Amino acid sequence: MKDLNDNFAGFLERNENGQSRLTKSNTTGPRTSSKRFEEDSKSGRPFADFWTLGETLGEGGYACVFRARHIRSGDIYAVKDIDTAALEKNSRNALKDEIAAMKLLRGGPHIIRLLDVFEEPDHTFMVMEECRGGDLLTRITEKEVYTERECRKTCKILFQAMDYIHKKK
Repeated sequence: MKDLNDNFAGFLERNENGQSRLTKSNTTGPRTSSKRFEEDSKSGRPFADFWTLGETLGEGGYACVFRARHIRSGDIYAVKDIDTAALEKNSRNALKDEIAAMKLLRGGPHIIRLLDVFEEPDHTFMVMEECRGGDLLTRITEKEVYTERECRKTCKILFQAMDYIHKKK
């Protein structure tokens, strides 16, 4: 346990008040720049004029996530299709909060970037970066055994994302 704590100590810096914060890391890989991504929703035209939905990546009670191809560029992204007609008022508010939070956090390390939102009468489409690695819980349960080094790397990534989120509060 001491080795693990010593290794984690290397990821933290302390300020003059004794508060810890994560040091910067080079673990964030290259991303598609959102600057070159044009927000098609601003055109006022419907989602289907710009996107073709592909395979289903995941689904929940009122939403499905699809792999989608941008018609003009051919680039692949993930699109969350929310059936807003089926949502109750508190769920609609939660959706608005989710969109606001993702817009606030875009560009942060290890955080999926929300690139565009189409709000149509019965559906909301959220265009996001595609994360091909799957979700963390599935990866942990499928792998079953993690080395200390793998745990440390995963925790570091989570801490960097959480640090960014807390700074944006």
